[in-house]
Amino acid sequence: MIVKEVSIHNSKLLELISELDRGLAINDGEEHGFYNQFNGLEELSKVFVGYIDDQAIACGGYKMINEKTAELKRMFVKHFYRGKKYGEKLLRHIEEEIVESGVDELILETGIKQIAAIKLYTRNGFRRISNYRPYIGKELSLCYTKSLKGDL
Repeated sequence: MIVKEVSIHNSKLLELISELDRGLAINDGEEHGFYNQFNGLEELSKVFVGYIDDQAIACGGYKMINEKTAELKRMFVKHFYRGKKYGEKLLRHIEEEIVESGVDELILETGIKQIAAIKLYTRNGFRRISNYRPYIGKELSLCYTKSLKGDL
């Protein structure tokens, strides 16, 4: 898989995000409106698409929280390509990009029904933390952190 930084207006990215959002709407149910308000692409510092040949199969990005912390956002791998380590490759690429900008910590929020995502993050060194704003008190949310100091 080749990972490329893309614009938030990239048509392949938007197709992947649309597929991601359809799945999240089902999993989030009535809470989808709350969660979706924090998923705008405009807030992202950088966004990436993973390609096999010319087929866009994965996406992810991050937004800066402060000069030392970034939040992982919009991670998605098309269903057919799951279980083949493409999520890990994309995550690693994003982590390397973040470290180059001087960030020490990567945080994220995922849903309790996102079993594959939870496995990906825990397998790659993320540890569970108390929910951070705006997810405090949200029972469908799980928050994680990973120190990037010396890890990459």
